[in-house]
Amino acid sequence: GVPFTLADLESMLRSCGHVKIAGELYHGVHLVSLEGERLEIRLEPDMRREFTGDLIRALQELTTQRWVVTVSGKAGAPTLAEQDKAAQAARVDDAKTDPLVRQVLEIFPGAQVRIKTNR
Repeated sequence: GVPFTLADLESMLRSCGHVKIAGELYHGVHLVSLEGERLEIRLEPDMRREFTGDLIRALQELTTQRWVVTVSGKAGAPTLAEQDKAAQAARVDDAKTDPLVRQVLEIFPGAQVRIKTNR
């Protein structure tokens, strides 16, 4: 099959109307491994029990492939939400190095740099 990333799966679920599952995947899933249609994940403690089954059904519906999703005790990667937050912080730090931004921050003490996102 087509190689997927966790972000690909989240985007595909969201764009095909599985918004609740996509949101849960975005905020509550730590990727341990993803090879073909074999997904190993760690879930945040507050995830609902039915999530894994709902995820499998949605992925099979969208890809017409049989998916195997294993819930692991391994740490895995940060959630997509955590990754986006870290990337946002890095962009803010990068923006603060711009001479014009530094000058504005000196003129307006207490001002904050924010980067507009699509989320």
